[in-house]
Amino acid sequence: AYSAVANDATALVWNPAGLGLARRNQSQASQTSYFSQDINEQFGAVAIPSWRWGTIGVIYRHLGVTGIEGRDDRHDLVATDPSDPEPEVTAGYGREGAGE
Repeated sequence: AYSAVANDATALVWNPAGLGLARRNQSQASQTSYFSQDINEQFGAVAIPSWRWGTIGVIYRHLGVTGIEGRDDRHDLVATDPSDPEPEVTAGYGREGAGE
């Protein structure tokens, strides 16, 4: 239900159209680690509204996994601790009443 009213810096994730409803400069950040699964995530979002031009937003997300065993086609262990980092940068623009 939140996706219908997303009007903050995270609107680019939930509902990009809601970015135009942001009323003030906003920034959000979080860091999460799931130690038992060697998964970590960093997240940062910024929204900068202008009453005249609309709102621009930028999100940076980084999801990383470590502790993966690398094996060849015969299932022999070839790497003991490879990792898989996945960075993502998203930018967007929204303006209230732009479709009217």
